[in-house]
Amino acid sequence: RFTEGASPYAALGPEFSFILAHKLTIPEYDESFDIIDSTNKFIVAFNVALGYAFPLDQWGLFAEIRYNRGLSDLLKGPGPSVKCESVSFMLGGIYRP
Repeated sequence: RFTEGASPYAALGPEFSFILAHKLTIPEYDESFDIIDSTNKFIVAFNVALGYAFPLDQWGLFAEIRYNRGLSDLLKGPGPSVKCESVSFMLGGIYRP
């Protein structure tokens, strides 16, 4: 945050994900396959967020846009590379007791 009260804010940093299960479902055939042996269990990503927070007594409102870029490959082996990338927009409230 840059100032007290209503303020824009910025955040950046790493994200670490531990994958516990992976299932591949093919709806046309009504089949599901466990592919956990073909995928990495630890994924590293990088996040950048920009937002605006507006305090209201014990409450607060915020709006945030966040970009996430996966740095690790989801699939094991020399085949195709699969990495995640997302942009999200969030509106929310915060309660501070």
